[in-house]
Order: sequence, then C-alpha cells, then structure tokens
Amino acid sequence: FTADTKRKRTSVAPPYTLSGLQPFTSYTVWVQAVNNESSSTLESEPSNLETFKTLTDAPSQPQKVQVLNTTSTSVRLRWLSPLHPNGIIAKYNIMLAEGRSQHPKPPSSKSLAVSMTVNGNIR
Repeated sequence: FTADTKRKRTSVAPPYTLSGLQPFTSYTVWVQAVNNESSSTLESEPSNLETFKTLTDAPSQPQKVQVLNTTSTSVRLRWLSPLHPNGIIAKYNIMLAEGRSQHPKPPSSKSLAVSMTVNGNIR
C-alpha cells in the first residue's frame, strides 16, 4: 500500500445530519459503506451501533379539558395528557380568566394563574 491509499482507507467522512426525527425519542444508528461496480452493489458489514435520544421539545396541547363540577367558590377540572408529550410533563399551568376569554392571551390583572406540579400522567 502507498501512503495515499492508507490515507483514503482511514479518512473521516464529513458530518451528516439526519433530520425529521421525533423529540424525546431513542434511536439506534449505524453506517455501511457501498461500492457500485457494474450492475452489482457491494456493501460493507454494518458499523458499530450508536444509540442516542433526541432532546425534549414543547408538548402538544392537553386534550379534552372538561369542567366536572363547580361550587360557589371552586371548579373541578379534568383533562387528558398531550398526545405528543415530547418529554416528561413536569407540570400543567391552569389559567383562569373572569368572563368569556379567548386564548392564548397573557394573564391580565383580572386573571389567576395556577401552577400545578404533576408526578406522572393525569387522567
């Protein structure tokens, strides 16, 4: 082998970005080298396996929010977890506004923001 041939055999491929992955998802990746010679394709053995997990992202909205019952001073709510949590849900922010309101709006002086810590999914 010449020095040039050895360099080609141990050269580092340029980085390649795989996109379109889902947030907070585990994946395994491997690489194969391929030579196209005439009408046949010659593939190497697969490389070592590398496992990784994508980072978290904002969750989708909570589903099916329902008012279960009200009293003169309270309300009981229920909802389903987001369809795509994209991570571990740490808490839900419950926003309350007087009268009819359209969301999303930042809380006003007449609204009450409540933060609720959740361990696991609420059903």
